Amino acid sequence: MNSFERTLLHDIRVRFAGNSWRGPFHRFLKALGRDNAEPEVAGAIAKTIREPWFRQALYDWKVALWIGKGEDHDLRIVDLIAMRLRQDVGPATCRLCLIDEEEPRLTLGRDLDLDGNVIEESFVHPLCKKTLRELRLAAREGAKP
Repeated sequence: MNSFERTLLHDIRVRFAGNSWRGPFHRFLKALGRDNAEPEVAGAIAKTIREPWFRQALYDWKVALWIGKGEDHDLRIVDLIAMRLRQDVGPATCRLCLIDEEEPRLTLGRDLDLDGNVIEESFVHPLCKKTLRELRLAAREGAKP
């Protein structure tokens, strides 16, 4: 990983700490404080965030980043450590990160309880599932006498 990639990794971790975020690439650049970046730099950022190894490096630091598919090209960034179990969410909202989706059937999957049963009207992003399960396990363990 070169210094540009390390800086980008750090900036994403710091700027999106404690949050879940969704938006187009130009808003992502603005959130990073790079909305005035030269086209070459913006292109390098766009290329880097699409690299599987870069997204894995972020995930290793408990930050999930993915880009929508099909017509939805929005980026999603979730600080997996900061998110907690949420209760009242709608059918187009991820149970963990609370990002509302315009096309939930394309971006959200069914939420399962710890026994593998489908939780009605509860949906979660694929990258949020593991953290949600870990939080539920911790809650269950903490509730034992």
